[in-house]
Amino acid sequence: MFAWFFWTGVVVLAVAGIYGLHLLCLYLEDRGYMYYLRTKPQGSAAPAMLDLREIFQPSVRHVIEVQDDKLVKHDAASDDAEPGRSGTDLP
Repeated sequence: MFAWFFWTGVVVLAVAGIYGLHLLCLYLEDRGYMYYLRTKPQGSAAPAMLDLREIFQPSVRHVIEVQDDKLVKHDAASDDAEPGRSGTDLP
């Protein structure tokens, strides 16, 4: 008789614990800390793979840094034009 009460209590506590974990995950999702049921992640896993490549191949980091520098220089050069005019329209 004791075993029946014990296992019923274990099952009830397990179900309550799983439901509590579900509610916690929904709360964290509403706060923006995790993706669970309602919100799907945006983007891809490519940035994470780049970080892994940097760990195993340090030369990849230098290539990424050089590409970033080129983008910054290009953006700075395009800021010289007046608003509404492109660089080829300047006198």
